[in-house]
Amino acid sequence: MSIEELKSEGLVSIIIPAYNIENYILKCLQSLMKQTYRNFEVIVIDDGSKDATGTLCDQFAKKDKRFRVIHKENTGVSDTRNIGMDEANGEYFIFVDGDDYVTKDYISTLLSGLIQNKADLSCADYYIDAGGTLEKHSDETEITISLSSLDAINLLGEESGFGGYLWNKAFRREVIVKHHICFEKGIKIWEDMLFCLKYLTCSNSVSYIHNPIYYYVQRENSAMNDSSVWKEYTHLKALEEMWLLIQPFDGEFKEYIRNFYANDLVGLLGKEGVRKKSEIKEILYKIHGLNGELSYKHRMKMFLFQYFSWIMIKMYS
Repeated sequence: MSIEELKSEGLVSIIIPAYNIENYILKCLQSLMKQTYRNFEVIVIDDGSKDATGTLCDQFAKKDKRFRVIHKENTGVSDTRNIGMDEANGEYFIFVDGDDYVTKDYISTLLSGLIQNKADLSCADYYIDAGGTLEKHSDETEITISLSSLDAINLLGEESGFGGYLWNKAFRREVIVKHHICFEKGIKIWEDMLFCLKYLTCSNSVSYIHNPIYYYVQRENSAMNDSSVWKEYTHLKALEEMWLLIQPFDGEFKEYIRNFYANDLVGLLGKEGVRKKSEIKEILYKIHGLNGELSYKHRMKMFLFQYFSWIMIKMYS
């Protein structure tokens, strides 16, 4: 779909949570300013950054009235994105991470997937930027495919699929508003996949474009690589929510969540906050109920906690 054909389409809202990314945010904003599709707004939510991120965003917004900056206290990425959605005016929502950057046809490609295929969700391929070395995520040659919502759900856990990321997708505002879809406050890991799953359970059709339009920057100090964030175990809350949501939908993703959730619950045994017999019993009950495929290491750990819990508690304490 050409830019001329897209000119009559509505406003696109791009929502960017930003926290301590002063070395990356300008490249991200500059790539959005160069978009071939011009009818968009960018809402940057500075989540209480302690570096120059907020200042740089303010200075950039003075150059282009389509860019707007909101400053707030640090409350995490989920709450930050919810604020962005509340402030957004567009018919379509796109989420971008402030340490990444995009191609000039980023918006037009995603929007074409929605409009041309009358889809509820548009997904595209991406590049992985590892220290400046670019690698295309997928080797698929078929340009665009249409999927049912169930087929799309089953691609969420596939490494070769579009994944549970937010940044390579475009969402319809009407679907989000109608079904009251939002981010779970306090969840810092896998909040994106949970949001995508919620959205897909309320969708009919999905467009998947195998054209890479996004540069996913891998950096050592990202949230995914922050061990302190993982120790908060908010991803277990996301897994629990996804396990409840996926019950009516049999397929690969249901098994993916079952096994991931079961193994992560075993990993929780003996950690701080899970050392009382009552707490261990509750976790073991959940694991048995999932009936997931455990790794050898986790099968052994579960056996020991089940039959020799007092020894294991002493060891971990």
